[in-house]
Amino acid sequence: MKKVLFAVVLAMAVAASAQAVSVALVPSSLTVVPSTIFTIDVVVSDAMAPGVEVLDVLVLFNPALVEAVGASEGAFISDQGGELMEFLEVVPGSLSYTVTRLGPESSTGSGTAATLTFHCLALGEVDLVYLVQAADVNGDIILAEQGAVQVSQTPEPMTLALIGAALTALGFVARKRS
Repeated sequence: MKKVLFAVVLAMAVAASAQAVSVALVPSSLTVVPSTIFTIDVVVSDAMAPGVEVLDVLVLFNPALVEAVGASEGAFISDQGGELMEFLEVVPGSLSYTVTRLGPESSTGSGTAATLTFHCLALGEVDLVYLVQAADVNGDIILAEQGAVQVSQTPEPMTLALIGAALTALGFVARKRS
């Protein structure tokens, strides 16, 4: 009886550890200047056998503030060898990226699975809301996570300098009148 109980507990621990994979978009918040390009990494952690065979990322955002530029596979996916099949769809307000490994080995361990590239269009704050799914070689979903990356836009330094100079000039004019 003890051997059976031990075997069941061990099997449950192995199954739980095989599903311990997690994903995060890094950085989770950032501040950018309008008209600049910025990147977000999709980082996979603790992927154990059978590993990650398919990674699917969907990011939604306000198209008045941010524009999706593209995506590329990261070392976590490409370093295992074999062929990759990628699908990228960019439309205003969303970016969808799927990468599938066609090689003999699935990706295990931790690392950057993809890099997403965006363009900051205007001042404001925007959440990049994401859904990430990963599947193993059998097609079983081993990960489904969602979250948001907060992006704050700040004026360019020259704009801040001009605003400061204008406020200083207004202060001198007001002081001269009184």
